[in-house]
Amino acid sequence: MTVLLDTNVLLDVLLAREPFAADSAKVYDACDRGELTGFLSASAVTDLFYIIRKATGESGQARALIADVCHGLMIAAVNRTVIEDALGSALDDFEDAVAAAAGRAVHVDAIVTRDPAGFRGALIPIHSPREIVEMCGL
Repeated sequence: MTVLLDTNVLLDVLLAREPFAADSAKVYDACDRGELTGFLSASAVTDLFYIIRKATGESGQARALIADVCHGLMIAAVNRTVIEDALGSALDDFEDAVAAAAGRAVHVDAIVTRDPAGFRGALIPIHSPREIVEMCGL
């Protein structure tokens, strides 16, 4: 299964946010091991860096965590076509529309998020980390 991980799922893992970290980590680890093919939208990389640096107060730690994420996941490009797709999307949240469009461009099977309402109207199935854990037996 090919999945795009939403920013909130990765933040759960990287910042050990409870009670969400366990299921999110199982999904991320499955991507890292190659059991799932995992993507992250390119636009989420800078968001992750900013949030991690702000939460930890350390730029070096944020860079190291981003390097780990980029090792475990593929990056879905955000280009003009993706932005135009997002602008024409039915999704109200533009950040989520960009993520969904980037996921469509790389043909993911699902988006993994804890914010399904943000992806209401997406043309890709939306699942929580718990649902992916159960569906894939992680």
